[in-house]
Amino acid sequence: MQETSRIRTQSGGVQYFFKHIEDTPTSSKKAASHIDTRGDGGYVIAPGSVMGSGADYSYEGRSLSAALEAGDVPASITSASNAYFHDEDILGQFLEDETAVDTGSFVTSSALHQRFGQWCEQQGLQPWTQRTLQKEMKSRQFVSMRRNSGRGFLHLKLKFG
Repeated sequence: MQETSRIRTQSGGVQYFFKHIEDTPTSSKKAASHIDTRGDGGYVIAPGSVMGSGADYSYEGRSLSAALEAGDVPASITSASNAYFHDEDILGQFLEDETAVDTGSFVTSSALHQRFGQWCEQQGLQPWTQRTLQKEMKSRQFVSMRRNSGRGFLHLKLKFG
């Protein structure tokens, strides 16, 4: 593994710190067995922390600031993280499977939500509310507008009908 900041935990485990990657979620044993990631919304217990038992977290090797400045992230970790994020991207998978970008096309929010519900059922997933789906679509820069047929998204069409 590339040189990075290595932290010995109070239980004898090891933490590796790398430069933050924007929009990285926190996971527990999902990237790989015995590997947790901490990203947006996550936290770690930092070196210098002492537990009630007296056990502590301590640096091994170079400091955290030196590792973060170098920005070392091994390709294997980046690849595993990207695969995990793709697998966890429900909306991305739905859009890939069930929609197509098509200039000038328009799909109503209700039609999109109905198809999303069907797709979720086939995948064994709990569908989101129409409001949540609309919010997530907008966060991905899909253009929302109102037409005579209702509110929906421009430049998008449903595949297969």
